[in-house]
Amino acid sequence: MKKRSKLRHIPNILSLSRIPFSIAMPFLVSRGGKYSIVFLVCYGFAGITDALDGAIARRFHWESKLGQKVDSIGDGVFIICVIIAAVLSLGPSLAGGKGIAEYCYAIFAVFALIKLLNIAFTRVKFKQWGFIHLRSARWSIIPLYVLFPICIHQQKVYNPFVAVCLVLSILACLEEILILVQMKKHEYTMDIKSIVEWRRDRRRAALAAQAAAAAQPEKEGVPA
Repeated sequence: MKKRSKLRHIPNILSLSRIPFSIAMPFLVSRGGKYSIVFLVCYGFAGITDALDGAIARRFHWESKLGQKVDSIGDGVFIICVIIAAVLSLGPSLAGGKGIAEYCYAIFAVFALIKLLNIAFTRVKFKQWGFIHLRSARWSIIPLYVLFPICIHQQKVYNPFVAVCLVLSILACLEEILILVQMKKHEYTMDIKSIVEWRRDRRRAALAAQAAAAAQPEKEGVPA
């Protein structure tokens, strides 16, 4: 039993381990498309732990509020470090972009603004730091995760593809804020996969509560 209780911390350990590997990434890239094997190891490890921590927690029912917060912190650090690494390594390719590249900058700015607004709204309304782990957000980021090392190696940014992924990320942010606006303070959780599933589960919980409340007077009326 004691060993099993210790195993519950594995998802949190994976989330925390992502932070130092993420911080190391900007120091392992340079201008001109050069990066070391160590960079790929850190980048790959950070991405794998991002997928494994939540999957393991759900598989063995080890979810917790602390785990959600730690996962959000790890995700935030990873995203920031990837952006820094991209600017350091792809600076010449990003500077002076024309055409669709300019739209990519604008789309990214809109995405960053909405994401920051969501985080601020969460803090003000729910007194929490973090963001909801939506399935749509994860699937919009995976293509960019795969493409990033290729862009560094080839010193080329595939702007149309990046623009599509960023638009999908914006839609995921809008889905998140729709949930946050409708969610009550006592309902807050970061572990929501989609607004459709959240509404379904919310409706089921409300019906179950109504059924329990209706059954209560009947039980009270039954003689002991």
